[in-house]
Amino acid sequence: MREPLLADRLREMLRAEAGEIDLPLGALLIAEDHYPRFDLGAALAVYETLVGRATRAVEHRADPHAMVAALNRFFFLTQAWSGAVRHYYDPRSALLNEVMAQGSGIPEVLAIPYMGALQRLDLPVRGVRLPGQFLLCVADSIYVDLFDRGKLSDSAAIRARIRQTQGHAIGIERYPQPLDARGILARILTTLHRAFVARGESAHALRVVERLLQAQPAVARHYVDRAYLLKQTGNWWAAADDFSRYLALRPNAANAARIQEELETALRLAFRLN
Repeated sequence: MREPLLADRLREMLRAEAGEIDLPLGALLIAEDHYPRFDLGAALAVYETLVGRATRAVEHRADPHAMVAALNRFFFLTQAWSGAVRHYYDPRSALLNEVMAQGSGIPEVLAIPYMGALQRLDLPVRGVRLPGQFLLCVADSIYVDLFDRGKLSDSAAIRARIRQTQGHAIGIERYPQPLDARGILARILTTLHRAFVARGESAHALRVVERLLQAQPAVARHYVDRAYLLKQTGNWWAAADDFSRYLALRPNAANAARIQEELETALRLAFRLN
């Protein structure tokens, strides 16, 4: 795992305004965290070549539907890309350099070069969140499911899907929820954290949670996630501090009593070992 630099580019990016975040660079900086000798320049060159080829496959088309269809042919037929159905929680499925090499990944990472090509062609595109799903919205009306080989839906189909999955639940009007670059990077980091935890790679998981806290310092669950990882290292004072921060942010959470017990245990062990 790469040691952090004094000038931490990813930390500064995650703390910047969303409009100042370079999404492909941010995704590759996430990858750089986990390789001791990561060649960022080479990875950026691979990205630029890929997006350049995708752009050339689309550039002579004017209709948004035709442009999306051409991009789908390029990525899912020519490049044979696919969603990482069988290996969703393999960390490589959430790292842009690996996804570009293996052609399989989580939808948020598959979206980065796809969005890059459309943006170079001045076609509006943004990531959106549905309940349990990430899609791209192109030209405000074409929804692209990159995890399902670019399957297309229109706005009416998306509204029907939301009603089917959510019924008449409170807050249904929030969907589809736009995601800016910070939101997309946070989703990538969240999946990466789960992947490293599932593999028992605590040091990598801890690095990812620290990145999540740089991006979303007000999100309570990141503190409790870090606290459990710190427990594994025997860092009881730091774990207690994070349990305490979680309770300060979520005093009425359903799990507040259990987290209070965790806090008391961490403090007891910290004093005992001090």
